[in-house]
Amino acid sequence: MNKIKIFGIGLTALALASCGTPQKPAVDTAKPVKPVSSAKRPVFDAAAESVASSGFNENVNVQQFIQYEVKNRRFSAEELRNFFNGVVYKGNIITIMYRPSTSRPWYEFRTGNSGAAKFNGGRQFYAANRAVIDDVARKYGVPAELIVAILGIETNYGKNTGSFRVADALSTLAFDYPRRAEFFQNELSELLLMAKEEKENIFDFKGSYAGAMGMPQF
Repeated sequence: MNKIKIFGIGLTALALASCGTPQKPAVDTAKPVKPVSSAKRPVFDAAAESVASSGFNENVNVQQFIQYEVKNRRFSAEELRNFFNGVVYKGNIITIMYRPSTSRPWYEFRTGNSGAAKFNGGRQFYAANRAVIDDVARKYGVPAELIVAILGIETNYGKNTGSFRVADALSTLAFDYPRRAEFFQNELSELLLMAKEEKENIFDFKGSYAGAMGMPQF
């Protein structure tokens, strides 16, 4: 997926997340909508062997994930096993999660995000992308300056969107970070669906150590 496409998706998602009363998306009546089960995911077995030693496809929690997805979503067991064969475990991500760089006082964030360079960068970014930003602002009622400010804080206006393969990051967190395993398994499922629906190579998506993508880091 190219940067322009990710930018458009990110801005739209940002607007939807910020809008108090998001519009209901239109349903394509030409295609039947496959119902998705509302059943909760299997409880993460924290006592199971870690994927760091078992590998993904041999891991109990991964096997439960595959069974759940096959039953409730639009994947085959073969698709998911092939996916996990290509995933690389990233133990350094678990280390980062226990001492995140974002655990800093507000005044440090403010110092790094309120200087002349940041403001000038925002003006330049807005001038270069005004049409799409103003369109999103009008459509969803999110002020253009808020959109630009968030992009500036999160990725310095798209200059730093992360270097981790999102598939590796989310898989590592989904199966070796018990505290938020269910959340990251849901995120991994959404990534798998997006890649399949858009016919993109899932290993091409890059982002943060926590699996966030694009200019606004969703």
